[in-house]
Amino acid sequence: MNTPKDDVPEVKKQITKGEGITAIIVLIIFVLVAWQAISTTPKNDNVVPPPVVAQPEQHSDTEVFVDAQGVILKALKSPSTAKFPSSSHATIVRGKDDVFKVDSYVDSQNGFGAMIRSEWSVLFQYVGDDKLTVYAISIDGETVYKKTDVEASQ
Repeated sequence: MNTPKDDVPEVKKQITKGEGITAIIVLIIFVLVAWQAISTTPKNDNVVPPPVVAQPEQHSDTEVFVDAQGVILKALKSPSTAKFPSSSHATIVRGKDDVFKVDSYVDSQNGFGAMIRSEWSVLFQYVGDDKLTVYAISIDGETVYKKTDVEASQ
């Protein structure tokens, strides 16, 4: 007995020339993309860590020196007469967490009106963008200010 399925002749669809060219182009693109992905994947034994880039300093030596001068001006008897040297005449030591120790000198009038040169030192820390916490001020070897534990806890 013949079934209806047996009566239907098989029809083979032929691929047109345009479809064949499109299929070959798609296959070539696929192979190129796969090759690129394989060739750019780093191997574990050839992995090179990226170079370490130094972070820029947040506060320049000039800025630190100028801020230290501002602290010293408040401690002088005649701040309007103060004459500071350039920052090249200062020793600036950078510590952790934006802490700085600056040593230099200033020429200013004393209590009798005579110009004198005083060696000074300031220890301070930058807190936030524009605020300083002063820990110690020394002028001519004498400590004129030192932050105490009581002050530090407030």
